Amino acid sequence: MESKKPFLSTLALHGLRLEVRLGCHAEERQKPQYVRFDVKVRFTTLPLGCTSDSLSDTVCYAQLSDAIRKICHIQEYRLIEHLGWRAFVALKEIIPQSTQLWLKILKEKPPVADLQDGTSFCLGDWNEAG
Repeated sequence: MESKKPFLSTLALHGLRLEVRLGCHAEERQKPQYVRFDVKVRFTTLPLGCTSDSLSDTVCYAQLSDAIRKICHIQEYRLIEHLGWRAFVALKEIIPQSTQLWLKILKEKPPVADLQDGTSFCLGDWNEAG
């Protein structure tokens, strides 16, 4: 299929759920807790993998997951903002320079009375609702 108009494409990870020692106070960081990551990689041109069917011609989502997993396990964090920045920087080192990145972290059960759906932090090369 030939087209003069460029295709817009995004690869996304939804709900990568990992344990991390996270919390403002040492007591909260003593026990690992779950956070979820959503990641989007936006391509400026159609990835060659669309036509070649070769993993080497696109971004490997398993590699993205492994990089985030490593960030979660190498140290403890006080803030989801810091954890988010560390994950963002690690992922930017993996993806091609021509792509854009967006990341969301959701802390499932922060110690805040009556908070039902956790708390989240987002950052990226573009503004994404959520």
